[in-house]
Amino acid sequence: MYSTVSMQLSFTMEFARYADAEQVCIEATGNRPYTGQGIRNYNNGTTLIRSVEDTAFYADKFLGGGVAYTLRGQEGDQSLEDIENKKLCEPGRRIFLLEVQTENRRKKWIWHGEYVYTGVYEEMIHPDVHGNPRRIYRVILRRLNPTV
Repeated sequence: MYSTVSMQLSFTMEFARYADAEQVCIEATGNRPYTGQGIRNYNNGTTLIRSVEDTAFYADKFLGGGVAYTLRGQEGDQSLEDIENKKLCEPGRRIFLLEVQTENRRKKWIWHGEYVYTGVYEEMIHPDVHGNPRRIYRVILRRLNPTV
């Protein structure tokens, strides 16, 4: 028997309290979210990514049915060989997206459910955290359909 939360893990859900978003993350991934990283790979084959759309030094973009997600690295050229970036792109890895937004100094958390890496990435020139041009990579993730 699935709990109400388990049945809804593939649906977009918005939370005003971090504790509620944390509970959904624990149920989906088996792990607590770590808010200090955009990509958090866990030993159990799951990854939690945190959207940073509208951040000047990343180029994340929500697409219809998916997301173009900028790999790890705020300064200088990014690397596909970075261990966290490589793990994110492993076949069979379960990827979950938790978006954090701030509006009028209030945070909200949006659970976007599960995604899968499509095997496609984009290479582009984009400013780093200091505004200097650098090479970045965006992986294309497709959202999985709800299972209920």
